[in-house]
Amino acid sequence: DMEQDTVEFTAIIDNVETKTELDENLNVLWQTEDDITVFYGSEKNSHFILYRGAGSTEATFVGSASNRGDDFDNNYAVYPYSETNELEGNDVVKLNIKELQPYKEGGFEAGMNPMVAKTSSIKDFTMNFRNVCGLLKVSVVGDKKITDAILMGIDEEPLSGMCHVNVEDMSVTMADDALTYVYVYDSEGNNTRKITRIS
Repeated sequence: DMEQDTVEFTAIIDNVETKTELDENLNVLWQTEDDITVFYGSEKNSHFILYRGAGSTEATFVGSASNRGDDFDNNYAVYPYSETNELEGNDVVKLNIKELQPYKEGGFEAGMNPMVAKTSSIKDFTMNFRNVCGLLKVSVVGDKKITDAILMGIDEEPLSGMCHVNVEDMSVTMADDALTYVYVYDSEGNNTRKITRIS
């Protein structure tokens, strides 16, 4: 058996006003269950998991050093980890923006705010993550409880599905079969509507 070494990447949330958990100062914090895809100098999708830094804007992720490649001059990363994340040549990653997104009071669930990062070289182990898309905050006044909501653009703009992200200029190109909605539902299981794909 080939012995595998562990490599550590430091992950910093570049835009501290968004992601999965907010503190009282609206800083965004990594969570214990967070994991990322790392393209470690190659197109190979490597799974890195949070090792330390939960509750902070800076965290350490660990994965296998045996996946190191020299096909690219940089390392790339995608949050959250998915087997379907791909590196499609220099600076372009493919990822999925989920159509079904669970609601979480005071923020949103882990994995619901896709981010990407690129290091300055393959020997650089610090990744500054940037948000792929904007976030919408909806405040509800009153004592009624909303169990689910469908968010759509005025002109049926694509909002979820597979997309290509240029990590250098952060431009996003949605796939041809992208969906024009995001469905937000009660993650505590209290919603009464059956969650299905909207046609």
